[in-house]
Amino acid sequence: MVEQAPRSDELLERVTRQEREMVDGLRELFDRHAEVRVQDKDTAARLVASTVELTVHQLIASPLHRHHATGERARGDAHRLPPREPVKIR
Repeated sequence: MVEQAPRSDELLERVTRQEREMVDGLRELFDRHAEVRVQDKDTAARLVASTVELTVHQLIASPLHRHHATGERARGDAHRLPPREPVKIR
């Protein structure tokens, strides 16, 4: 298991509240869009939130992110990737 640094009760409450707000917001988004046909929207919202969180953590920790954030050259061929296009959200 991965060890975690001690956290205050206040911090844990804040993280829990923010996670709940994110999941609630996703659930509301799913409810507003008829094309979302999943049966269990609560589970779907939790799945999307946790997937995005994990992906963001992995991207931030990657050498490619450090290359873009610092302007330094990454190892391998990462510096040859095309520029990132902005993501459009409807």
